[in-house]
Amino acid sequence: MPIRSTDSKQLRSVALLSCLLLLTPWFAACGGGGGNDDTVDMNEAFQVLGQLGFTAGSPNGGGAASAATLAQPLGNVATDGTVLFVADTANNRVLGYSPLPTTDGAPAQFVLGQPTPSSTTGATARDRMALPSSVFLGGGKLVVADSGNNRVLIWNTVPTAAGSLPDVVIGQADFTTSTSGVSATQLAFPSAAIIANGRLLVADQNNNRVLVWSGMPTSSGAAANQ
Repeated sequence: MPIRSTDSKQLRSVALLSCLLLLTPWFAACGGGGGNDDTVDMNEAFQVLGQLGFTAGSPNGGGAASAATLAQPLGNVATDGTVLFVADTANNRVLGYSPLPTTDGAPAQFVLGQPTPSSTTGATARDRMALPSSVFLGGGKLVVADSGNNRVLIWNTVPTAAGSLPDVVIGQADFTTSTSGVSATQLAFPSAAIIANGRLLVADQNNNRVLVWSGMPTSSGAAANQ
């Protein structure tokens, strides 16, 4: 499933915003020590995933997709300290690392959204994804903005193995439809989804809005409260 140029531009802007949000707590923790507050001493990265080294950058390492490669990963990464999730957008999947990787180019232990680590075709089904652009862990749940399918997927328990299926889909009435729309139950290319204070918030990008569910949805197709 090719990425259109407009989708690529949208996804890059989402990635930048997500990275800024991810770094904010780090920067906040640096205050209070005096000295020059105008600069931040950033250390070098100590590990790389998706490539064998720090100087490589081709999608899927210049070859075929595998459990150790990435292609245009976007949005934030998510971890609870035990498992790490990465939205591997152009490969139409989410990679799960458990335990946390400790070596450069380490392969993921399992894949969500594709039947095998080498398959990358976007599709609409309970076990498939299309251009997932963000992942989030909170309250023991995994939330994925499955942008190309105009939906958000929710796992009620954190998946730890291939074949783990989402429990709830938002933005669609079921797991087999992907039509975009504008209503309290529909989404159009959602770019991010998070859990905050027990609420689900979704950035509904192509509808130019943010939707809020007052509690975590327990049934598919549940309408936003605001």
